[in-house]
Amino acid sequence: MKRFLTGLLCLFTVSYGDQLPEILVIPDFSYVYRDISDDRYSSLSVPNFVEHVRHQEHGFNQENGFNLNYAEFKIDYHMENIFFRSVLHFTENKVDIDEAYISLPQLPYDITAKVGKFRSEIGIINSRHQHRWFFTDIPLIYQLIFGCHGLSEKGAQIEIKKSHGKTGIEVLQGENENSFGYQAIPEYSIKESKAPNLFVFYLKLLDTESSFKPSAGFSFLKGTYRNVEEPSHGDTQIYGWDFSFLVKGLKFQGELFYRNISGETYNPVKTPFTKKQAGYYLQTVYPINRNVSAGVRYENIFKNQLDGSDITKNLEKFSLSVNLLPVENIKIRLQYSYDRSKFFEGRRKGINQITVEITAFAGKHHH
Repeated sequence: MKRFLTGLLCLFTVSYGDQLPEILVIPDFSYVYRDISDDRYSSLSVPNFVEHVRHQEHGFNQENGFNLNYAEFKIDYHMENIFFRSVLHFTENKVDIDEAYISLPQLPYDITAKVGKFRSEIGIINSRHQHRWFFTDIPLIYQLIFGCHGLSEKGAQIEIKKSHGKTGIEVLQGENENSFGYQAIPEYSIKESKAPNLFVFYLKLLDTESSFKPSAGFSFLKGTYRNVEEPSHGDTQIYGWDFSFLVKGLKFQGELFYRNISGETYNPVKTPFTKKQAGYYLQTVYPINRNVSAGVRYENIFKNQLDGSDITKNLEKFSLSVNLLPVENIKIRLQYSYDRSKFFEGRRKGINQITVEITAFAGKHHH
């Protein structure tokens, strides 16, 4: 991989001379104290969502003690009317391509187009990388219906952007394991669904002239559903709403997602099933000064039904975070969270966690 990256940079240098790409390297470290052992933590579950919590973590603060969470390597390159981006995500065990796409940002009628692998524009947080979040982890509702990195897929996007907002559609492969999927399950004669099979619509409105800077958004996702482990198949629909505004320096922000999955499961007899699940988060961030900001976040999964029956109620999490910028290229997060969303042997387990996270930026960036 090192040879590949070195060769790629040399190719840019030779081919384009002074028109070098913008390169950003972001290593991220943390120290975690959690009042539960790692072994026990890995056996926790979120009923009707996740069987084993550890399988959902994907490299973010998995262990008590010191962690090398990731190193992100981003290359942006601008040509006339064309933009290239590639984001590689390194952990100690593997390398993922988080984004790799080509964008056409200056098409007629304020239209932009994108093709490749990219982060979907649904909601507020999803399109942002982890180092741009104010809190260390993505909100619970995102973790449970999209995974810890949110929704990032291969596909194409068409967007119309105006001064008062934007709207767009995305046609995506549909590989997200938490809510979608298209693979075959041969032992139950379930055929592979034709891909791409995830369709996304989003609308975002904002008022840039008001001192409150209010914004509101709506998202709709529709795709097929596969779960090889259960096993089951069906269809998924997700509705999302979001808002943000400013009041005397305080930024208020919230998102709500509702997911409906309907289909058939085999255990071993074919049985129809429906899942209706919904959750939200609310957060407030206040910039104390140029280098210090503090924020609080409340999260709640308030609907979790299987075949019309409640499985759990009010899966909650509370977080307090302080972000420090001691120098331009270093960000330090200090975060405390109390998580009441996870279960051990059928009983809810409250978890306290303290995280100290250090993120470094080598190259052009913004926080």
